[in-house]
Amino acid sequence: MNQTLIPFFCYRTTGEKIEAACAFVRQTWRILLPALLCVLVPVALWQANVVIRLQPDIEEVGFFESLAGSRWLTVILPSLVAFVLSSTIIWTLMQRYLSHPQQLQGLKAPELLRSCALNLWRVVATTLITLLPVLLAGFIFAFLGPFLAVPLLLCVLMPLLVAAPAHLIGEVPLTKLPASINSVVIGAFFNGLALLGGLTLISLTLWWVAFLPSTLMEFAGQLLFNEDFTSDPNQAGRVLRFVLYTISCTVFYLAMTIWILAAGYHYSSVAQVEDDIALTHDIDNFEKF
Repeated sequence: MNQTLIPFFCYRTTGEKIEAACAFVRQTWRILLPALLCVLVPVALWQANVVIRLQPDIEEVGFFESLAGSRWLTVILPSLVAFVLSSTIIWTLMQRYLSHPQQLQGLKAPELLRSCALNLWRVVATTLITLLPVLLAGFIFAFLGPFLAVPLLLCVLMPLLVAAPAHLIGEVPLTKLPASINSVVIGAFFNGLALLGGLTLISLTLWWVAFLPSTLMEFAGQLLFNEDFTSDPNQAGRVLRFVLYTISCTVFYLAMTIWILAAGYHYSSVAQVEDDIALTHDIDNFEKF
């Protein structure tokens, strides 16, 4: 790699965290993109199938009403799997990037995926540790409505996002992970909310861009086939919608890369500040002694 190495542990503002995430993607996309596509395309096919099955209910009663009861779990589960797989690939690549950046020159996606197997169980463990509040927000989202759940979801997403980099990059043991995450989230609560707010705006834009082809092709399909896509599962329009949903979900999952990386740089920034404060405190105590 001929490009400048991006340090992980250093203080960054909210904008600098997103900028660092984008810079890492620019430097490693030739390795990162093929590896992510290998695992995200199957998950996107799964997600598109779920959406197609729910489509009649969505059109009849609306999106949020169609997720009543436990149906929200069938929608969120593919996204959770995509998050775990993406996090494993990203932080495994980050480990190599920080320890042996010269080895990335000849690294290929298959080799990266093989090395990810060692970290997969660790990411699963960190996800399970922080999953309970996210599931709680999901229940609120399903039963009490999105306006109450979305602010809560933004608050509980940060522990889920910073758990994997804290464990894999920061080498925080699983037994000490909850305390470390609480320290990061509480110590920089408003900075974390500002970061999540910025990422949400970016994601909403990407969501609109990702589903724009699906919306345009829906109108085109209605003109071409002159009937409702959901009226018959064997119609070509329904197949076209499934393909477009798959593409849209894949694009959206790829956009999660920025979320995962930016949250990791948020963790590293807060951890660096806390280390500096602890070091200054130790120096003062030593001088007093």
